[in-house]
Amino acid sequence: MSNSNMISILKKMVNFIKKTSSEIKKSMEQREYNKFLKVYYKNEFQNKKELHVYDNISHERVSYFYLLPSDAKIKFHLKFTCSNTDEPESYKKILEIFKILETHNRKYNIEIEVNNREYFRKSTILEHSSNINLTIFNDLYRYTKEKYLEEEKVLEELIFPIRNSSLSPYEKYLAVYNIVKQYNVYNEDPINSSESRYLRYILKGDYIVCVGFSHLLETLLDKVSIPCMTLSAVVKEYYDTEDGVFYICGGHQRNVVKIDDDKYNIHGIYVVDSTWDNDIELDLYNHANMTFDRTKELENLEVLKKEDFLLDFHDFDEYNHKINFYLKRKIKEINLKINDLEKIIYAYEDICREIMKILYRLDYNKWKEFLQKYEKIFKGVEYKEKKESSHFSEFETIYKEFLTEYGHYIINLSNNKISQEVTYDAAKIVKEVIEQYSDEEMIEWELQVKEINDFKEQDNFPYIYDYSQKRKNYLRVRKKRVR
Repeated sequence: MSNSNMISILKKMVNFIKKTSSEIKKSMEQREYNKFLKVYYKNEFQNKKELHVYDNISHERVSYFYLLPSDAKIKFHLKFTCSNTDEPESYKKILEIFKILETHNRKYNIEIEVNNREYFRKSTILEHSSNINLTIFNDLYRYTKEKYLEEEKVLEELIFPIRNSSLSPYEKYLAVYNIVKQYNVYNEDPINSSESRYLRYILKGDYIVCVGFSHLLETLLDKVSIPCMTLSAVVKEYYDTEDGVFYICGGHQRNVVKIDDDKYNIHGIYVVDSTWDNDIELDLYNHANMTFDRTKELENLEVLKKEDFLLDFHDFDEYNHKINFYLKRKIKEINLKINDLEKIIYAYEDICREIMKILYRLDYNKWKEFLQKYEKIFKGVEYKEKKESSHFSEFETIYKEFLTEYGHYIINLSNNKISQEVTYDAAKIVKEVIEQYSDEEMIEWELQVKEINDFKEQDNFPYIYDYSQKRKNYLRVRKKRVR
């Protein structure tokens, strides 16, 4: 063997020894570090009865959950981002955690809060819970995994033919609307009001009121990817008595849906009220696609609410007027002992948060876009920095850019009327595809649906609203029809 070959072999041996000794050293250091972590987490976990966990927890920390007592309860809280939980992202992270826990030779007691059932279904978390006693907190109730799946089965059976159909978005919406408006007769439980409002009761019971109708509609529309949110209203009802007319104000709940349907050229947001179209015998659509203008023509006049200042627009002049009114009113309402500049910041932050809540429910992708584009408003900068006058002008510019962009977005969606003829055409396809009407049934339905809805139209909407008449006669009573 030549000297050069020998030297080459010796060099390789020396490098191997160095590398091996370095790895051994690292391995020894890692073992010592792991011992330290085990002692650290054992001290933290060994007496824990309840552990609150957020989805930003490190995987390293999760890997030591096996040190928790066998009866400990782990409660997962969803990621909280700008007034709403980013559930799809949170569930991705929780799924990663569950996969780690699957490798542990023990059982866990875990509770997860769920707001959107469809996001949770798509997450596949339930498929990775073999060693977990899972509790699901939804609708102000703690479900066992078995009870939750039992309820999900009922919901899935309701919408399965719709989800897997070739219906357009507006047709899918009407198919779900039909299920909800005729699910049961409006009836308040005289003993326990909850039994008229929550899914666990109304799916199997005999009672349902406006809260139950709106909640069921929102849940089912989530499952067919139609954006929807609940909307509370204060309805002013009037009664004729011997002493004259008097008014009372009562709470009511309905929904707002966002429809994007190229087939019918429908692109807008609509107020929908399955409660007021509730009739087991008649197929009513009078309240299935109301614009905000249309809600002003309802029989029961309503008190203005914050959504009227954030969703109901015709042009930018009106938008600016309402936004400025909202901000000024918010500043007057603030009772905190803070200076005028802080009140302005507080009002801006309030309106931006409320808008983000709306976007999260009606357009998740737009919400993500705004969250990223206007990140500086919502995170990364301390509130005290915004208060300083040297920084406020910068933030005020960002707030105004945010509100301007939202204005361009929402004005295009607001008060875009859908004709009843379009609704009848779409509903006819639903009857054919989902409810599989025979030819005879379809002929009878077509004869009745237009007649009954046209007949009820004037009773349900006794006023005519004309936005263009801003200063006079924008609301006037329709001429009474002779029956």
